[in-house]
Amino acid sequence: MADKLKLGTIKEEAAACRKAFEGFEVGGIVLHCHHESLFERLTEPASNRIDYILAIKPKHEQALRLRLFRPVTEAQLKRHSKAYAKRKKADAEWEKAYAEWKKADAERKKAYAELITLLHFDICKGCPWDGKTIFSEAKP
Repeated sequence: MADKLKLGTIKEEAAACRKAFEGFEVGGIVLHCHHESLFERLTEPASNRIDYILAIKPKHEQALRLRLFRPVTEAQLKRHSKAYAKRKKADAEWEKAYAEWKKADAERKKAYAELITLLHFDICKGCPWDGKTIFSEAKP
């Protein structure tokens, strides 16, 4: 069984949390940013989340939230080298697939726009649509 977590005061835990995030960049992996997620990418400075915890979260939750909200460093990731290598490979594959998806999606949107334009000419004979509005002609 795991040892029981011994928490400091809210002030102590806030100071330790801020210290843990010194020099840590937005976009890095963090643990327990939100209590229902084990890990996620940091989308804003950690200080914003710390301030939010201190201002909004119930007092009885603050010390625990601050203790567990921590950055995951590259050095920590590398300690688990096989899993780290697998993650790096998966990231690279995802980036490649995402780039291919973006290209295919752009082609799909272009083809769809072309089809809609042709259908428009068939359906709306004499339509005043100028690409932005149907009210492009001068008003009387």
